[in-house]
Amino acid sequence: MFCDLVLVAGGKSTRLQSTLPKQFTKVLGVPLYMWSLETFLSWPSLGNTVFVVPEDWIKPVQESFESILKTKPIYIVSGGPSRQASAENGLRKLRDVGSENSWVAVHDAARPCITLELLDRLFQRCVEGDEEHDLGGVVPGIKPSDTMKLVGPGDVVESTLPREDLRIIQTPQILRKKHLEMAMAEFSQVMAVDDASLIEKLGRRIVVVEGSYDNLKVTFNEDIERVSNWLRKRHP
Repeated sequence: MFCDLVLVAGGKSTRLQSTLPKQFTKVLGVPLYMWSLETFLSWPSLGNTVFVVPEDWIKPVQESFESILKTKPIYIVSGGPSRQASAENGLRKLRDVGSENSWVAVHDAARPCITLELLDRLFQRCVEGDEEHDLGGVVPGIKPSDTMKLVGPGDVVESTLPREDLRIIQTPQILRKKHLEMAMAEFSQVMAVDDASLIEKLGRRIVVVEGSYDNLKVTFNEDIERVSNWLRKRHP
């Protein structure tokens, strides 16, 4: 079994306060997106790869991929007006090229610290549940370390949530492709918090496996230093 990849890098990074989209910011001399892409390209279970970028970045990315494309095909498509639309564009490309793989990993390029161990852990659960037709996908999650409270109108605490029942969900999310296609078609007007939540609306099961506290997402400027420290140790 193989797993396709939709690597999403179509955002404008307004919270990073930079004219350069964060996914193209260089971290240790390498564009941020390249860290996670290289990990996926070294993953034995990888099938087809689609890289979703802002339209005006398609040509520069193609030029930078010149050496990679000689050995590994990567389809580069433009993003949409939202993160969800960008993922849908990537999924559409997989359909256009005739991919027959049942599973697709949707990953945010702003998370550079993924590992092969995490990818294997996620996909192993997919392989084990491939015959479970109501299994819509597998996502990585970590337990929150802080107290979690539900806050209502007027910023008044309504309840304290039990941490043992909560998970902070990360990417990559490995999802059954046909379920994701169905969900995106049926709930195209719904702005979902992540891709897996669309499949949840279909009534399919989403299983959480252990994620990684190192699987950081670059959102603010200070996050770049944090991921740089991790990458420097992991890739000396």
